[in-house]
Amino acid sequence: MEVRGDRGACEPASPMSRQVLSLLLAHANHVVTLESLVEELWGDAPPRLARKTVQTYIYHVRKALREGTQGTDGTARAEGTTAADGAEDREPPRMETESRGYRLRVAKGQLDLWHFEELCAAGQAAQSRGDARATSDAYREALALWRGRPFSGSAAGVQLSAQQARLEDLRMGALERRVEADMALGHHRELLSELKGLAIDHPLSEVIYGQLMTAATRSGQRQVALDAYSRLRAAMLAELGLEPSTGLRSLQQSVLEDAAPPGGRAAAPTGTWAAPASPAELPPGMADCVARQRDVSGIVAAVGPVGAGADGPSAVRVALVTGAVGTGKTATAVQAAHRLRSHYPGGQLFTTLHRPDGTPVPAREALASLPLSSGYAAERLPDTAEDMARLFRSWTSERQMLVVLDDASSGEQVIPLLPSSPGWSVVITSRRRLEGLPGAVTTVPQPILERDLWQAAALSGPRPGEFSQLVESLVASHFLEFRDSREGPAFAVPVLTRLALPGRTRPARRHPPREVATGTRGGSGHGAPGSPVPAGAPQ
Repeated sequence: MEVRGDRGACEPASPMSRQVLSLLLAHANHVVTLESLVEELWGDAPPRLARKTVQTYIYHVRKALREGTQGTDGTARAEGTTAADGAEDREPPRMETESRGYRLRVAKGQLDLWHFEELCAAGQAAQSRGDARATSDAYREALALWRGRPFSGSAAGVQLSAQQARLEDLRMGALERRVEADMALGHHRELLSELKGLAIDHPLSEVIYGQLMTAATRSGQRQVALDAYSRLRAAMLAELGLEPSTGLRSLQQSVLEDAAPPGGRAAAPTGTWAAPASPAELPPGMADCVARQRDVSGIVAAVGPVGAGADGPSAVRVALVTGAVGTGKTATAVQAAHRLRSHYPGGQLFTTLHRPDGTPVPAREALASLPLSSGYAAERLPDTAEDMARLFRSWTSERQMLVVLDDASSGEQVIPLLPSSPGWSVVITSRRRLEGLPGAVTTVPQPILERDLWQAAALSGPRPGEFSQLVESLVASHFLEFRDSREGPAFAVPVLTRLALPGRTRPARRHPPREVATGTRGGSGHGAPGSPVPAGAPQ
């Protein structure tokens, strides 16, 4: 723990005063009660004049800060690290007396702990974006602030000891994430020495040992990985009476299999696909997906083996399914893909091009997702989108698969994901028409209410076809009971169709049939109030 001003170090000389300052810095800008200070300094055995003694220590802290920062700013360093940048031209830290205790006012940029936490937040944000380089850089800069144990140079009571443990956990978390990012960049051999030292310092850390085993294996040093596992297991049994976790045991088993003698499974060459994987990533098909058979058949004809696309039978075949949210784009695309899957034994891939927060998936991440699904080693993927695109073109030239690209945002996002060789079929869904897709056949599913279902049947009796499917799905096993409603079934059609999710019609099973029927009563007799009935609808 250090405090520096324009005159150099300005922390108080007394160990007890330094301990008081450390606790105030740990709770900077918050009131630390007199009782907390007494507990930190003396535990449950305070002297008779403990409160007065604390006031003396506060005086020494005030004096040190005032003498070290007169006329300038001051920079507080709570972790024994380098000072945070950006502390210039700010009011120096000052002590405030409150009714319950004391508050140390510290401005942004004056406490290195805050700078560390900001850098860690930047690292987490980069990690969520899939940017391994930025993740590594942010955590590396954050860890460079550390020079030793938190609050070293002052005694530690119960409260400071808890703060030390918390900060050490933060540092270890940052270190583990930085190592993880470096491994994603392929720096396995460079990490070995560091990880060996960390394993000695943290003999019971499964995360560190797992990273050491992974780095050693990917560097061709499987015996190092197996020795590391043996050391960790022995330490855990001796100290904790526990076996390593299932994940670590699985990692050890995979290393053993790679190291098997002739006749065992050989390790895959570095930088190649681990096996001729045939991924099957399509979401489950929906047996109750009705009112989409015309669209599904159109997609199958456009991109299936009998369809040639606009550029002839040797071209990559592309179908684009567009429409507003809720019109059943994904359900339609997946249903068509299931119809086609038997023609693509090489595999079927499915990837979503939007994140849950609505932002588009970056180009490199989207490009990487497809080879990764087929077993390509993640650590061998290029860092840039341009290099990843070149690898993707090379990879697709050797395969024939079916791909569903869901929720594309633009043609620019999709074009790099189109394979480079014939034999591939691609089905794309998007909320808008995409420009620049050569030979794409476009399908626009319409909401069920806008289809020709009105003309299909009059509900006076069960009839085959999509309309009967729709109503039977809505009222489930109570179809006949509902059909006998005195008001006549035809008027209920607008409400019934709105109860169904577009393209899949099972959710209405949650509604009791009488509740559904009651919800349709009243109004014009042709639907719920305000529900339009197209011309020609059965009356």
